[in-house]
Amino acid sequence: MDANNATAALPLSGKRVMVLEDDVFVKMGLESTLLEAGAQIGTLAHLKTVDAAILDVRLGDAFNSFNIACELDRRSVPFLFYTGQSAQNLRALRSEWPRCKIIAKPAEPTAIVEAVVDLLHGK
Repeated sequence: MDANNATAALPLSGKRVMVLEDDVFVKMGLESTLLEAGAQIGTLAHLKTVDAAILDVRLGDAFNSFNIACELDRRSVPFLFYTGQSAQNLRALRSEWPRCKIIAKPAEPTAIVEAVVDLLHGK
């Protein structure tokens, strides 16, 4: 298989995915998984050009990712929440984004990639 075919076979080839996560080890693991699947990693500076995003709900003690989720939603950029929060703590999130995917931490890398692929295909 030549390099072009190998790149084309990667499920996230050519897609820019942003990871918003406050735990550096979780963030590095997610980004590594996405890179292996062919994605480019976006940051908040790339907010206008990302194709999808993975958001942690809580970003430190006093912050959450809801403002970023609102902006992504406004721009019609698909996103999912990757969180360790309990269902009870996610009620506000569910009321704002009832159809949004929520993946519980920890998740297998294949589940993360499949969920992002689904986002990009409107599932």
